[in-house]
Amino acid sequence: MRIQVRLSVQTEILSQVYAENSHDIEYVVRYQKCPACMPTDPDQWVAVVQVRQHVSHMRTFLSLEQLMIKHNAAQHAVKIKPVKEGIDFYFSKKSDAAKFYFILARLTPIKPQKFQKKLKSQDTKSNISRYEFAICATICPICHDDLVYLPSKLSAHLGQLGPLVICTKVTNNISLLDPFTLQTHVMSAEMYWREPFEPLLSYKQLVEYIILDVEVVSSEVDSRWLGGYTEADVQIARVLDFGKNDRISSVRTHLGHILKPGDFALGYDLCGANFNNSEAEERRGSLPDAILIKKTYKEQGQASKKNSLQEKEDSEYEQFKKDLFVNPELRFNLSLNEKDERDCSKMESSVASDLDQVTSGQLEDIFAELGLSDDEHGSVTDRTT
Repeated sequence: MRIQVRLSVQTEILSQVYAENSHDIEYVVRYQKCPACMPTDPDQWVAVVQVRQHVSHMRTFLSLEQLMIKHNAAQHAVKIKPVKEGIDFYFSKKSDAAKFYFILARLTPIKPQKFQKKLKSQDTKSNISRYEFAICATICPICHDDLVYLPSKLSAHLGQLGPLVICTKVTNNISLLDPFTLQTHVMSAEMYWREPFEPLLSYKQLVEYIILDVEVVSSEVDSRWLGGYTEADVQIARVLDFGKNDRISSVRTHLGHILKPGDFALGYDLCGANFNNSEAEERRGSLPDAILIKKTYKEQGQASKKNSLQEKEDSEYEQFKKDLFVNPELRFNLSLNEKDERDCSKMESSVASDLDQVTSGQLEDIFAELGLSDDEHGSVTDRTT
């Protein structure tokens, strides 16, 4: 498309005498995309955010991926490159990288760092220099359902918490639970990085147990004030050893409100585990035989058999979806696709239907204990008392 414009210039030379000159100007219209829609060269980056977590799984990055999709955190990234134990995010502006790092610090407990710059090119004549900026966002290795052995100094600082505690939740803070006293503590990222510690056992070392007997320690305590947990003494046996030997362990757990005889639960076997903590190794004799972490269901057992034939990434993603199934409230903070949301809802509804099933014999026993009659005022009274 072309546009032609004629420009006329006129000036007065003498009284009533004018000089005029005309010139034709031609404009050529070339259509192009706006800067936001124009493709960017992935190799022309200015700043990079290197996200790292030194663990043997990708559960944190699977959750972080959904959080980034929900908050649209990486919309200005020109390139995303997976690397060992992490992901690199490349940006064309340092301000975009700083904004992404700030959002990342609000979502996960990362170690505070500053941008490091490296000279890329320099023009001495015009005094212009180009730099590349890099910052490392190291995520703490503590993950959901990990077993942690707190250092003695830190345990005393937290009011004699633990030292054997369970990580129940990880956001930008770390939630810890003492399964023996139901004492909880929310540790900030700054406090963790002042005295960092490693998990004693991770989720890949979980062992399946069968519940043989449950005895609630104190039924008078309102569990709502203790984070919804109830102390109980349970007798358990490893599923792999069930029927092969008579080894039964008696342990205390915080899952007394959901466990009953015949259920299955995942926990850490402290008798046969190898510890990476010298202090915990010295006190091995005073530690319990096992620590129960969460209850399992039929659907999860079937899924684990299927996942053993899949690749490592598929297995970890299935485990990530099972964690969302066990904790439905976590799904409100994520942005799952339609298929994953349907799978989690299907597992949740199937288990809920199993829990709601009541046999006819149980219904007869319930109604036999109730004696309902109408009094003179027409109200219904219960005569079970």
